[in-house]
Amino acid sequence: MISCWAVTHRASDDRLRFLLSWPFLVLLPTIVIPLNVLVSEHRLYPVLAGLVPVAAYLVPGFRPLRPGVVGCVVLMSALTIQRVGVWASERGLWEDAVRWTRAPRPHVRLALIERSAGNLVLAENHLRHALEVDPVYAPAWNNLGNVQRQSGDSKSAESSYQRALSLLPSYPEAMTNLAALRVAQGHFDEGLALYERALKVHPNHDQIHNNIGTLLLRLERMERAEHH
Repeated sequence: MISCWAVTHRASDDRLRFLLSWPFLVLLPTIVIPLNVLVSEHRLYPVLAGLVPVAAYLVPGFRPLRPGVVGCVVLMSALTIQRVGVWASERGLWEDAVRWTRAPRPHVRLALIERSAGNLVLAENHLRHALEVDPVYAPAWNNLGNVQRQSGDSKSAESSYQRALSLLPSYPEAMTNLAALRVAQGHFDEGLALYERALKVHPNHDQIHNNIGTLLLRLERMERAEHH
């Protein structure tokens, strides 16, 4: 980026100056507002698309550049093949992310994959790793509660949901999960109150409306159930 900026200011050809300015224009939003999303390499694709015309413009007039361009093409081809393997599956993508960062999100994503496959022990291990990295990451606590509940440990699940809500009081997923747990335990009114609290945060959330309606039908409160 710095090299392109320097060459841009020294370039006498307006076309070359525009082409070299392209990376700045494309990446400007991420320069002004840094991204905290790990998987963002796709943002480089427009940059590369802009640099191809630069190469096409420069190489024909500078024979010494040609071996370097060939080497870059070979290198980029090898890296592309390697990244295709990583992007071949969601599991592979997040496993690669775990190797390169200490962010909690990749562990949470892997936990979701393991849980959907029925591997609850592996799912819990990933969530524990996520919480080691960031003990106040509410989604990790919420998903840990889901794993614990599915494992039959309702007491620990309730504690994890409560921890998630203490960190993020307006977290609707944690509210609805805790509500479902309380309903399963027979505490219907408490579960209903939690569902309604979640609905205030997300009034158009279809699943919350459905859960409230189902619970009201179970409680034989037909008129209220019709509104959901």
